[in-house]
Amino acid sequence: MLHFSTKESIAISSAIVAESALLRFVFFSAYGKHPDRDGATEIDYNLSRAVFPTFLIGSYFGVILSVSLGELVLAILIMAVLTALSFQTLFKAIALFKKESAKLRADEAGNFIRAEAGTINAAYNKAIQEANESTQAVEQPEDETS
Repeated sequence: MLHFSTKESIAISSAIVAESALLRFVFFSAYGKHPDRDGATEIDYNLSRAVFPTFLIGSYFGVILSVSLGELVLAILIMAVLTALSFQTLFKAIALFKKESAKLRADEAGNFIRAEAGTINAAYNKAIQEANESTQAVEQPEDETS
C-alpha cells in the first residue's frame, strides 16, 4: 500500500503508539480521578513503575532482533506474537463471558426466589393476621344489654 519495509513499518507504528499514548496521558489520564477510590488518580503509578523496565528490556532486545534478522523472519515473528496474543485475549474474553453469564443467571434466579419468597411471606402474614382477627373476635364477649 505505502511500500514501507517491515523494519520501517515497525518504527512508524512504534512512533504512532508512543505519540497516541503520550497525548492520551496529557489530555485525559493525567488528572483523571479513579472511579472507585477517592483521592486516587486514574493511573496506578506503582504498576507503571513495574512495567516500564520490562518494556525497556523488550525494546532493547527488539532493536537487536530487528538489526540482526531479515524482514521475512521479522514478519513471521510479528505474526506469531500477534496470533498468540489474539488467542490469549479470545480465551480470556470467553472465560470472562462465562463467569459473568453464570453470575447473571445466579442473580436472576436469586431475584426470582426472593420474589416468590416475598409472595409466600405476604400470604403467610395475611393468613396470620386474619387468624388473629378471628381469634380476637371470638375472645371478646359481646356486650350484654339489658
